[in-house]
Amino acid sequence: MRGDWQILRWILSRVPDARGRMTPNPISLISRWKIADNLRRSLFEPSLLLLLLGGWLFLPQSPRYWTIAAVVVLAIPTYASLLFTLPSAPWKGREMVAWARGAGRSFVEGNIRALFDLIFLLHQALLSIDAIFRSLGRVFVTKRRLLEWETAAEAENAVRSTATVDIYLRWAPWVSIALALIVWKVRPSALPAAAPILFLWLVSRRGSAWLNRRPRTGRCTLREKDTQLLRNAADKIYRFFHDWSTPAINWLIPDNVSEGAEAELKLSPTNLGLLRECADCHGPSGPRAVSRVCVRNAEDPGHGSQQDQNIAGICSTGMTWSRSPRSAANSSPQLTVVIWRRACGPSHSRLSPR
Repeated sequence: MRGDWQILRWILSRVPDARGRMTPNPISLISRWKIADNLRRSLFEPSLLLLLLGGWLFLPQSPRYWTIAAVVVLAIPTYASLLFTLPSAPWKGREMVAWARGAGRSFVEGNIRALFDLIFLLHQALLSIDAIFRSLGRVFVTKRRLLEWETAAEAENAVRSTATVDIYLRWAPWVSIALALIVWKVRPSALPAAAPILFLWLVSRRGSAWLNRRPRTGRCTLREKDTQLLRNAADKIYRFFHDWSTPAINWLIPDNVSEGAEAELKLSPTNLGLLRECADCHGPSGPRAVSRVCVRNAEDPGHGSQQDQNIAGICSTGMTWSRSPRSAANSSPQLTVVIWRRACGPSHSRLSPR
């Protein structure tokens, strides 16, 4: 959100360049519209909070009217979605049952989502207001600590204090109590209409703890035919990798094989991972982790089977590529061709299974 407000000036016709001089805005009109729409979305929670506070404190009409209006705003997307799906409903046949089940599930989930939006409305509004004023102050006043792009690893490894989201989550109950006292002092008649919303804000921190609890472990007993189906599928998958991983291609695996036994000599990262899983599950020495194989071959390159050494080499090549600064510019097909040529040498147009 702070990044959206940091580029606020880019919705105008003239923007500053790298030296601070004003130049014509080079981005398209649709891009400027997207920036403006992001700013609009960031103002939704603060605007709804102001609507509630205004209705409770000084706006005409009954405070109950403004409270209901704010709740309706949160519920509009759910009911509008249900309304727009009605014309496409299959009114005849068995499809109606499946459609009604799916539409009912979406409707219930939408109402639950609206309820939690209401519970965390104060918290989200405080976060938005903080982000807006902090960004505007840094862009137009201090011009320091502006947001810069960073990788996920850098963000995770950075030493940070308590996150802003947690700070406002702790403040939300106390702010709701303060708002209740203000409403009781300024407009006592509005307290009955405001009390349910203020209570939801008061318990928002407990609601967050409930949402973040550890999920329950599901228990499901498979029927015998389902177990047999899974075993047959696993056996077919294993046999494909066992039969087509041959010495001719250094124990790797083709990307796909046609019905005429024509192998496509391209290396798929997914197939490479499945090949390793098949070796783990059905190896002669029992389950073996790929990390153990790579570490063992790194410590003693001549130790282990030829297949393990090839897999370890491919893993090293893939990890080196993924850590390269230029890896984002390379495509997966290019990577797989390089690995295939390194591992297999000359191409093979036609292979035979073991």
